[in-house]
Amino acid sequence: MNDSGVPHIPEDEIDLFELFSILWRKKWFIGGVSLGAGIVALVITFFLPNIYRAEAVIKPVQQETEKASLASRLGGIVPGLELGVGGTVEDLEVLLKSKELTVRVFNKYDLYRKVFDDQFDPETGEFVPKRSLLSLLSGEEPKPPGEWDAIRAAEDMLRVRADIKKGVVKISFESKDPELSARVVHYYLEEAKTRLQEEALRRATKNKEFIEEQLKIATDPLIKERLYFLYGREVEKEMMAKNREQFAFTIVDPPKVPDRKVKPRRGLTAVLTTISVGFLLSFVVLVAESRKKMSPQPPSSPPDSAV
Repeated sequence: MNDSGVPHIPEDEIDLFELFSILWRKKWFIGGVSLGAGIVALVITFFLPNIYRAEAVIKPVQQETEKASLASRLGGIVPGLELGVGGTVEDLEVLLKSKELTVRVFNKYDLYRKVFDDQFDPETGEFVPKRSLLSLLSGEEPKPPGEWDAIRAAEDMLRVRADIKKGVVKISFESKDPELSARVVHYYLEEAKTRLQEEALRRATKNKEFIEEQLKIATDPLIKERLYFLYGREVEKEMMAKNREQFAFTIVDPPKVPDRKVKPRRGLTAVLTTISVGFLLSFVVLVAESRKKMSPQPPSSPPDSAV
């Protein structure tokens, strides 16, 4: 406080009132530009296609723990026997995310023309080459979408999430066509079950052949009894694998055709753009005013003396 009783404010202290007054003087500039940016962002989103997401929830079929443990103990007596007791939530997640499954789905159901519809003629279904800047520079001819294109597309459009606590797996697919999104999720579930079914039947057949060979050379009655038990288990697994409805996993919530888009979220995009540009312009204005004050002022010339 100085001699006159007015509190003294240090020069390096931030004066909030002064900052507010600077922003208030520039309010029309900041508000106008921010609002204009929000409107531009809103207009741009109207040129983006609507994206629809279809989702399904599956649950792995519970295995009988006692039988699985017993089979594991007996399998240890017979080296070379493939056990493969059953799938878990983590196993299903890995399978649904695998590149092999994506390639199988795209090839089996010919999804290339549907997912990459902008590269095919809608009437004839033939590939329409589109030259990009990269192809012009490299001199390579454009090629139809292949397996790696399908894998990259799945990385952007397919989502698989495992909920360990609930013991379920959620799979979703996003595309411009709501019906296509639901069909692709269904295709993935069908092909995943087919893949697991093929593996289970292959393993059961191989184990049966191996046990039959062991039975021919086994002489101990106890070993033979256990081998017959294992053979019965493989027959049981083979029968269960053929029961497609209840094999590997059950569909808790089947995929449905979505009736609402998930993106673009046009209103939210416009609001966030307006707020972001407003904060950015406020910062720029304050920095510009601060630099203007810190710049040295030219000395004022003395008034001319009367002659």
